[in-house]
Amino acid sequence: MTSFNSGAQPQNRAPQSIGFLLLDNFTLISLASAVEPLRMANQLSGRELYRWTTLSV
Repeated sequence: MTSFNSGAQPQNRAPQSIGFLLLDNFTLISLASAVEPLRMANQLSGRELYRWTTLSV
């Protein structure tokens, strides 16, 4: 028998934290391409699944 995991996360799970290290000459489109799916997942779920921080050196 095969079990199916829908990928649903429990409501009490803490958001996944992600850091984006921005180096010299980074392109904004690459950052936006990484952040936008996270933002949309948060919006569609109605709660914070992901949080992110931008970092630089």
